[in-house]
Amino acid sequence: MLQCKLFKTYFYEKRQACRLFVALPFLLILLVAAIDASEPVPKAADLSAEMAVDSLLCVAHRLQGIPYRYAGKNENGFDCSGYTRYVYAQLGVELNASAATQFQQGEEVPADSLQQGDLLFFRNSQGRIFHVGLYVGTEHDRKAFIHASSSRGIVKDYLDQGYFHKRWAGARRIIP
Repeated sequence: MLQCKLFKTYFYEKRQACRLFVALPFLLILLVAAIDASEPVPKAADLSAEMAVDSLLCVAHRLQGIPYRYAGKNENGFDCSGYTRYVYAQLGVELNASAATQFQQGEEVPADSLQQGDLLFFRNSQGRIFHVGLYVGTEHDRKAFIHASSSRGIVKDYLDQGYFHKRWAGARRIIP
């Protein structure tokens, strides 16, 4: 009888250990997902300018591949100003709703003094501001920016590309 009791106890403990061993990876995945989902992006006011720009760029790059949507303001789809507004909002910085009104915010920046996180603006053939993107830095001696392309969604392009070069209107710095 004692042997039977020891046998049952032994296998019960082994079965419990086996369940834990099988369940452990799933528990870790759930834990990591919960931590990742609950960890908000720090607000710009709580960060140094460098850390705020780094956080801004992380959000900007993460959104690449999201489709274009006219008047889109969320991760289901963005238009150009909805994209820049959303990215900055993740840091607690409020931008105006349209590219033209965002062009009135922040400090003017010459093209040769761009810093990561600056907003880049472009004019249409009538001279009106119609497009905005986010400067992400220099890559292979080319000034790169991320924006909401009406045909390709959130993508990276370069200022020296003919289309953008011809339509350049200026840049604004939101995070000093």
